[in-house]
Amino acid sequence: MKRILSILMVVTMAFAGVSCGDDDGPTRPKDMPNSVEDSKNYSYELLSQANSTITIGKEIKLTDFSQIKKDWIQFVNEAKVRSSSKMMISGIKKGDHKIKNLTLKVKGTNIVKRFANDEGFAMDGTFNFVEDQNFMQNLMNELVAEKTITIELTATTEKKINNDVKISLDFNVLFKL
Repeated sequence: MKRILSILMVVTMAFAGVSCGDDDGPTRPKDMPNSVEDSKNYSYELLSQANSTITIGKEIKLTDFSQIKKDWIQFVNEAKVRSSSKMMISGIKKGDHKIKNLTLKVKGTNIVKRFANDEGFAMDGTFNFVEDQNFMQNLMNELVAEKTITIELTATTEKKINNDVKISLDFNVLFKL
């Protein structure tokens, strides 16, 4: 009798061990490619009184990129910012406005882009320098890790801004899945 009980216990434990095996995690969807390329524009519209400092936050999510399906988000493991990505300031005409101390920061991190122009911006500009690409890449790395981030823009205005002054981030990104 003891022998039968021992054999039954061994067989039961073997089945229990097999059924509680390692969990391989979520299953990769069959329709998911190894990578997708996508682009997205985020804009900040500035409205301000004269001699004021403004701070504007904008939430960015992986789901903002239309090529990434919701059930793919957990599989995004890298985002490579393409060289065509850029930051732009538009709507400033010479002598019209001046924006100083312009900073973009990923909230809760040390990822910061300070525009080194003590005199401020007095006209439109497009920025696509190596340090801008590094900032945008670091921002995307944080987005992949956190899935949602907030970018804060801070600036000081010399004159009242009540027209279409915009600061844009244009991302062209290759996502590895």
